[in-house]
Amino acid sequence: MLLDDLHVLTCAHVVQLAGAQPQGPADGVRIRSMACGPEWTRTARVVPGTWVYEPGTLRGDVALLALDAPVDCGTRTALWKAPISGGRVRIYGFPAAEPYGIWTEAELAGSGGRREAVDPHPA
Repeated sequence: MLLDDLHVLTCAHVVQLAGAQPQGPADGVRIRSMACGPEWTRTARVVPGTWVYEPGTLRGDVALLALDAPVDCGTRTALWKAPISGGRVRIYGFPAAEPYGIWTEAELAGSGGRREAVDPHPA
């Protein structure tokens, strides 16, 4: 997701597959736009402290990337705090059988992992 002129939010496992995770063998990744016209490409690097990846769990698969040069296509994504369940989302992704990507809709169904219990009525 393009957040602003210089930042992209993506899945950490995708960056890891490119070898560009923190202390990885690659300096960065090359990003190509899907939503802007004309399309653009830029190199990008993981912003320190933003890499969260917990393989083998349903938690933590995010990385914030800083582009090496700004883009100006007018497409931005506003981040909102979503409900843990009940909300509908529309996303674009690249499953293995779809090399050019596809859109899908989904309904949020839960946190996907254990959470600390919070007492709604603390003493």
